[in-house]
Amino acid sequence: ERTLTAALTANSLPSTEVTFMARALPPQPDSDTVIEFAIDPSTLSFQTEAGNFHHCTLQFEVQAFTAEGKRVKTEVQTAEASLPEPTFERVSRQELPMSVPIRLPPGKYNLRLGVRDNQTGLFGTADLALEVPARRESKQ
Repeated sequence: ERTLTAALTANSLPSTEVTFMARALPPQPDSDTVIEFAIDPSTLSFQTEAGNFHHCTLQFEVQAFTAEGKRVKTEVQTAEASLPEPTFERVSRQELPMSVPIRLPPGKYNLRLGVRDNQTGLFGTADLALEVPARRESKQ
């Protein structure tokens, strides 16, 4: 059983069974850094439900490592989407968006990102560099 957590922690090559783009919104001091994912829907499995809803369930994981490779924080979020036909059609042509907030102290980090399709067990991983700014002293 290959777990997403193991794939992110090990120095494994990125997995590309589920493909996605990700970026970190420039973090404000003393607040969460928001990681925005955009998943390629063609790499996900959607189950069609009654009423022509398309269902998927995904797990998102963000692990933050220091420059020395020490893991300092992990955020895991699960997302369920049940998309009506028109929304599904639109998403199929674009991407499925998701945001995961993570709170980190000022510093430089390497983020390992993962998305797992819980229906198939397939996942994708990626790396992202992040610098969280120190709080500026407020000038009166």
